[in-house]
Parts: sequence; C-alpha cells; structure tokens
Amino acid sequence: MPNAFTAFLVSLFRNSLFLIELRDGSACLRAGKCPQRFLSELEEVQMLYGPVSGSISGERTGGRVRLSISSSVPENIQQRIRNIWALYDYSPRNSGGPPGPPRKYG
Repeated sequence: MPNAFTAFLVSLFRNSLFLIELRDGSACLRAGKCPQRFLSELEEVQMLYGPVSGSISGERTGGRVRLSISSSVPENIQQRIRNIWALYDYSPRNSGGPPGPPRKYG
C-alpha cells in the first residue's frame, strides 16, 4: 500500500509518463512505464555517489521526454541522471510505448 508521500507524488506528477522514487539506494517505479535498465542504472549511480532521496518524473514534450528531478537530489547526480537518460530513445517512432534499447554511438 503506498504511503502518503508516494500518493502525493503520484497526484503531483499525474500528467507524467512515469514517476520514480529514489530512496535508500533503490529506484522504485511508482507510476507509468520506463525501461528496467534505466532503474538499474539509477541504482548504480547511487552506489557510486551515495544514496539519495527524491523523485524523477518524465513528461513528453514534442518528440522527447523531459525529466523533472526533485531538488533534494544533488546537482552532480541530477546531471549524471540526465546524461544516462539521453542514451534512451523516446523518438516519435516510439511514441506509443516505452523507449527502445539505448542508442549505440560510434
């Protein structure tokens, strides 16, 4: 059963594609869909930089998905999360569902 904080976050991010809660080194998907690999990478970031508490939501803007990360997550970790998210493909051809595998460069 979700706690009051989670219920508040879900209501706040009602128009989002997904809502992820970060707590004690874990990344839990609370609403919507996102790649399982992204959740795993969020946990890896917390193993490297230390556990954080906060939330991440994703909203579609045009053909892209914009991340909103709570201010309780330090700036250096926010940037690392955005860099990881940039590897995921939420292009218009995938607009009906979760993104495909990360893009390959090089």
